[in-house]
Amino acid sequence: MATETIYLSGELSWVKAKADKLDTKFRPNWSTNLDLDAASLNTFKEKKVGVKLRENDAGALTMGQFRRYADNDYKDSDKRSTKLPPRVLVLDKNGPIKTALGQAKLYEGVIGNGSKGQIKLDIFDTKYPTKGHRLVSILVTDLVEYQSDDNSGVDETNAPLDDEIPF
Repeated sequence: MATETIYLSGELSWVKAKADKLDTKFRPNWSTNLDLDAASLNTFKEKKVGVKLRENDAGALTMGQFRRYADNDYKDSDKRSTKLPPRVLVLDKNGPIKTALGQAKLYEGVIGNGSKGQIKLDIFDTKYPTKGHRLVSILVTDLVEYQSDDNSGVDETNAPLDDEIPF
């Protein structure tokens, strides 16, 4: 059960928040990296959120990975099951959802690295000195559209394959 809800802002990267983007390598989860801005870094430290910070591109210890585990069925502060991915919203002056930062709408696309945004976290007590967290939602304030890399390693020259085995 969450003891508190906090909001952290900064630059988003590696956002995995769609139902089909569930990371199942270890424990099923959705996640995002967030390079915390100065105010959010202070909140993060004050609330003792149990996430290990890593260096960002500039060498500052401000990058954290925030998760929502899908293998437990809890209700988050938005009254949604944790078996569902976090809600992703993008600011839109005509959007139907009211947020503290303005009107927003649900976003179904892929969020590109470098987008600016705010994450909503439920934090809760644990048996450790730090607090646990649960990613509730992501509000994108400055969207960078994801651009697929056309160089996916596929040879599109239609050159015939050399099937001869050298040994």
